[in-house]
Amino acid sequence: MGRTGKWWASDHAGIEPDIICTAKGIASGMPLSAIIARADVMNWVPGAHASTFGGNPVCIAASIATLGLLERQYMPTPRRMGDYIRKRTSDWREKHKIVGEVRGRGLMIGIEFVRDQKTKEKSH
Repeated sequence: MGRTGKWWASDHAGIEPDIICTAKGIASGMPLSAIIARADVMNWVPGAHASTFGGNPVCIAASIATLGLLERQYMPTPRRMGDYIRKRTSDWREKHKIVGEVRGRGLMIGIEFVRDQKTKEKSH
């Protein structure tokens, strides 16, 4: 949630997922999870699903505060920090033989480690 500089990574591609499952980050680490879906997907009868992190008043308050902070001030930070990290790692493939690729958006960055850059054989 917010780690790519948008609410969800799918927002960058204009994709509308059927279901989004989220936890932990939605309440700044407090035990809370959520299933977000269109109404036609969420037509379950009461009690058809359950969650260990189903929520309580303290966690819900943490979530409301977290969502507000993301919306008001934190959303641009992952994008800015991600741009900085991508800039610093952009030449790693040329500098380091074990780096196959650096990819991602915002703070959702992956560095692929390989044995061979040409074949992309994975390192162990």
